[in-house]
Amino acid sequence: MSIPKLTIAICTFNRSEFLSICLEHLLPQIDSQFEVLIVDNNSTDDTYNVVVNLQKNNPSIKYVFCATQGLSYARNDAVKNCQSPWLSFLDDDAYPAKDWLKNNISLIESNKYEAFGGVYLPWYYVGKKDWFFTSYESNATFMPKEQEKRLKVNEPYFSGGNCTFKVDLLRDIGGFSAQLGMNGNAMGYGEEVAAQRAIAADGGRLGFSRNMIIYHYVPLRKQTISWAWKKAYKIGRDFWFIWDKPVTLHNFKFYLVKKTKKCFTQTKRCISNWSRTKNNYSWKNALYEMAGWAGLLGLLIGSVKRLYRDYKFKPNEH
Repeated sequence: MSIPKLTIAICTFNRSEFLSICLEHLLPQIDSQFEVLIVDNNSTDDTYNVVVNLQKNNPSIKYVFCATQGLSYARNDAVKNCQSPWLSFLDDDAYPAKDWLKNNISLIESNKYEAFGGVYLPWYYVGKKDWFFTSYESNATFMPKEQEKRLKVNEPYFSGGNCTFKVDLLRDIGGFSAQLGMNGNAMGYGEEVAAQRAIAADGGRLGFSRNMIIYHYVPLRKQTISWAWKKAYKIGRDFWFIWDKPVTLHNFKFYLVKKTKKCFTQTKRCISNWSRTKNNYSWKNALYEMAGWAGLLGLLIGSVKRLYRDYKFKPNEH
C-alpha cells in the first residue's frame, strides 16, 4: 500500500450532523493520494455509524477512537496514526471551500513552510443575529493582508481548525499540550498556538494563505455577549500556559499593565462608536467588544494557576 501524500484529520465529538456536512464537501476533493482520518473523541451520538456508512464507498476514510476526552488528546492520536509526511486539521463543525485541498497541496509543494494555516469565514447554519458582525467570527480581519506570506514573530498565529503541519515536527515537539484546548463541551484554547511556537523555536517556518478557506459554524449561542466574555476569560486564563510565561514579578506587572491599557483603549473606542447614531453599531456591539475586561480577569486567575503548577512540579532542592 502506497503512503498517502497528505492525511486530513477531523477530530470530532458528538457532531455527527456537522461531520456529515464537512465530509460531503471534502470527499469530492479526495483521491487515492490522500487519507481522511476521523478521530472520534468519545462521541455518544451516531458518529461511528456515519463514518462506517461513508467508508463503504470511500476507502480513503480511516476511523480512530480516542477514549481520553480533550481536543489535544484527539489531535495527538491523529499525529500518532498519521501515515503521511503531512497532516492537516479540519474542524468537525466546518466545511472546506471547493479548492481547499488544491490550495493546501500547492502550499505543501512550494516547500516554503513547515506549517501553515488559512482563513475561516462564518457559516450561519441556523441564522444570524442582526447586530452580530461577520468580523467577530473570522480571522480574515486580523491576519496579514497579503494573499500568502511567511508569518513573522510579532504576527498572529494561524487557526487550528484549518491548518497543515509536517507531521515529524509535531512528533519532535511532543504533539499538542493536553493542558490546552477544548475538552468535551468545556471551552479551552491555544493548543495549536503553543505547537506553532514550539515549531518556530526549532527553526520551523510558519505560513498563512488566504486561498485556503473553510466555513466555520457559528451557532446562536456564540452570537452573544456572554459568549464573548467567557471566551476572553478563558484565553486570558490560559495565556501563561499558551505562551509559556513564568509568573515573575516583571512578567506579571508587564502583562497586567499592557492588558489594562488595551482594555481602556478598546472601551473608549466602543463608547465612541456607540455614540455615533448614524451607523449600525449598537450597545450590544460595544459590550461584545469590551470582553477584554474578562480577559484581564482571566489573566489574573491564570497567573495563580501557573504559579501553583510551577510550585507543585518544582524539583526538590537539596
